[in-house]
Amino acid sequence: MGPGMGITLAGTSTKVSLYAARVNNCICSLADFVSEESGFYKQNAYKKGISDPKFVIRLSEKGLVLCEEKEPAHYLLPRRSENGKEDVFEDIHHIVIPDWLIESWGNN
Repeated sequence: MGPGMGITLAGTSTKVSLYAARVNNCICSLADFVSEESGFYKQNAYKKGISDPKFVIRLSEKGLVLCEEKEPAHYLLPRRSENGKEDVFEDIHHIVIPDWLIESWGNN
């Protein structure tokens, strides 16, 4: 119960919970995509002699990048899908680093 002993209709906690769930779903989908054994990222690491690749997501001035801990290469995650449909890459960018933020970094 609130300090005034009344009921509040504030939706902040609900909005935050829904937003957190969306972030979690996007990260889980991205992790599933990156960890596919036959996928681009793991196969590329295997070709470079990395037997147990560990990937991390980092923030750059161009957007989100996927990095393998033992490899100097970084993969800029696409901000837009090629087929015009929203995908996990586009969704995670909208959530974590929206276009307006990228543009404001470019102006500074």
